[in-house]
Amino acid sequence: MTQAPFIDFALPLREPDAPNLDDRIYGPFESRLLFKAATARGMKAEDIVQGSQVSAEQLRDATTRMSARQRLRIYQNICDGCDDPTVFLAAGNAATVCTFGIWGYALMSSRSYLDAIHIAFKYLQLTGPLLEKSFDVEGDMAMFEGEDALLLGPLLQPVIDFWFAFTVRLSREVTQNAFVPERIELSIPEPAHGDAYEEFFACPVLFGTGRNRVCFGVDNLAIALPRSDTLSFQICEELCATMLKDMKMATGPARDVRDLILRTPSDFPSLSEVAAQLFTTPRTLRRKLADQGTSYQQILNDVRKSLAIKFLRETQLSMDEIAERVGFSDSRNFRQAFKKWTDTTPSSHRAH
Repeated sequence: MTQAPFIDFALPLREPDAPNLDDRIYGPFESRLLFKAATARGMKAEDIVQGSQVSAEQLRDATTRMSARQRLRIYQNICDGCDDPTVFLAAGNAATVCTFGIWGYALMSSRSYLDAIHIAFKYLQLTGPLLEKSFDVEGDMAMFEGEDALLLGPLLQPVIDFWFAFTVRLSREVTQNAFVPERIELSIPEPAHGDAYEEFFACPVLFGTGRNRVCFGVDNLAIALPRSDTLSFQICEELCATMLKDMKMATGPARDVRDLILRTPSDFPSLSEVAAQLFTTPRTLRRKLADQGTSYQQILNDVRKSLAIKFLRETQLSMDEIAERVGFSDSRNFRQAFKKWTDTTPSSHRAH
């Protein structure tokens, strides 16, 4: 039997998330899978998205952003309107590496299954988890566990069905079916369609355990991924890091700071002025921004860079005029800052 590789990071792996349903903003990928599974079982499109404030067309657009509350409304609609209780298992089982884009490709191009797990949890927020997910190892058994951090009530089991089916399906895909789960443990009593679980997971499923876990032998961690590629992995991880940063900036204090800065271009407010407008202190605002992995200065620089690029691409303003509009006293300081932000000069950027 292949031995598990040395684990050089702390366990359990966990991914903290936003504190409430409205601040959890993600792409439409999960909801798209649910939509396809429900329509395949006879539900009407309008019934699936009813009350979610998202249209069927938007679910097909990768740029659509949805809150956890909107996504859970789709879960509820399917629970109410679909006669097939396996619909959530089927939706998760339909997931592929392509479903989650760059995040999926980062997993696929990792060296081993253990490395794929590590990168999956590092950027787990990109997938929009509705569970508090963790990965841990106990003796010769490794496990993924899902806990209810959002008090999902009757929607907990549909969410677990989807995410566990998705987790096992993707694990099999990236390892090209070398991954073998030992068992699935579920907290619910065995339902009438309990036999369907073993058909989907192809392993024993235990009900009424009080926990929700995917358990597998540690030897799975050593599986070398057939499509591993160092360069592809590096590119995908860099893109994941950028996407995660952008996503975090779309919510909470970082978004509020950015909005205030954008209201007065060329006359940007100071940190103290922003804090006052947000009815907080500079110290508290610094701490909250740090919790989001950013700072006032970083947000200000990002706004300046975005505005500068927009002016360079879409206007014929002179360098002095652009410098003034993005808050610099002269074009020399602007050029230096722009080179630091983009590794190119403003003039060469305008030429492209």
